[in-house]
Amino acid sequence: MCITCVFVTAKGLVYAFGDGSSGQLGLGTSELESSTPTQLNLRNIKVKYAACGENFTALITGMRIV
Repeated sequence: MCITCVFVTAKGLVYAFGDGSSGQLGLGTSELESSTPTQLNLRNIKVKYAACGENFTALITGMRIV
């Protein structure tokens, strides 16, 4: 079973953990990450929403950048 988890903080920071075997976590790796969430390096881009599926993660910013 593949489990990918991504969440957005109130400050717009994004954290990801779980199965990244298809690179869907956005961490620059293709492996199973630990159960400890890792912050994505988005170069000061604030994210409003996040969604993920079996082989993808999508982030939407306040500037409507996907």
